[in-house]
Amino acid sequence: MEEELKIEIKQYIKRSEDAIDTVKILINHKKYPDAVSKAYYAMFYAASALLRIKDLDVSKHSGVLSQFGLHFVKTGIIDKNHHKRLIKAFNDRDVADYRVMKEVIEQVAIQKLEDAQKFIEAIKSFLINGGWL
Repeated sequence: MEEELKIEIKQYIKRSEDAIDTVKILINHKKYPDAVSKAYYAMFYAASALLRIKDLDVSKHSGVLSQFGLHFVKTGIIDKNHHKRLIKAFNDRDVADYRVMKEVIEQVAIQKLEDAQKFIEAIKSFLINGGWL
């Protein structure tokens, strides 16, 4: 069973890394709202991978955010700044996806890419140190 869980975690991380690659392509093509949205999803996949080690299978965005905070930030396992990045990315994705009258500029997309990369590296580091990756 643990081997299946490790495979699932690796798949989440791969999906997260693939999303980062997509964000870079979207930024290069000046598709800033889509880049912001995909950067959030990169973080969402990485957070979901982390939740799996606690046997948590949360599919709703609000559940991932709250469970991540409860099980990994409040316990001091993951720095609270990463949780703030995740929440900010979630809110920015909402703007990018649903608020058509609000412009998403290049700087926002680039910042979301940087935030997502930091977030994913922190998650991967924890997973590697714990023997999950």
